[in-house]
Amino acid sequence: MSTTLRVILVDDDQFVLSYLADLIGRGSSIDEASDYRVQIVGIAASGAEAVSLVREVRPDVVLMDLQMPGEVSGADAIRTITHGIEPPKVLALTAFGDDRNIRQALAAGADGYLIKAQAANVLVSSIIKAHEGEAVASPDVTKHLMNHLVHEDSEVLEARELVRELHEDERKAAEFLAQGKTYDQIAAQMYNSPSNVKKLLSRARRTVGAANSVELAVIIDRAKLRGVE
Repeated sequence: MSTTLRVILVDDDQFVLSYLADLIGRGSSIDEASDYRVQIVGIAASGAEAVSLVREVRPDVVLMDLQMPGEVSGADAIRTITHGIEPPKVLALTAFGDDRNIRQALAAGADGYLIKAQAANVLVSSIIKAHEGEAVASPDVTKHLMNHLVHEDSEVLEARELVRELHEDERKAAEFLAQGKTYDQIAAQMYNSPSNVKKLLSRARRTVGAANSVELAVIIDRAKLRGVE
């Protein structure tokens, strides 16, 4: 016997809602061997409606468009829904696959991100995967995330190369600075004077090419990130 997955669709475009409903209907009927059946139990046309409907219907999965009208954006709605009691899985489903939208959705707590143009053949399977706790992403989204990771890794490597150029006392002073300590606190930690600490940090900034103390602290933080050895 198959399990019914109860789904809510959230989009302000009636044509898109009809399109998604058709995809879900066709996808469920094609995959007769699946242990799941997907049933649409509610439709919302705004972020605020979605939040209210989730509380009322208690679905298993929500398909959420990010570009929503009104004061509650798609990302806001995702954040509210995923921070509720026994929250459903939420898939961000949108026409836009840029870094800003992807980061907003994932930071808000989305369990996956699908681009509408790439969802036609995978919508039902993506709903099932999300329900089972698997990560879900369209090919373009995966590419964006991989590029972002590569970019971040290169920044970490560059920061580590810069930090290696620092003398030990300069590096220690810079690390204390990155922890938010004042010159006086750094001086006390290093058994030195505040004036000497200022000189150490000034040399450290010149060595790594930092325009100010904030940039120096950022470089130190990047160099200490794990994941790139």
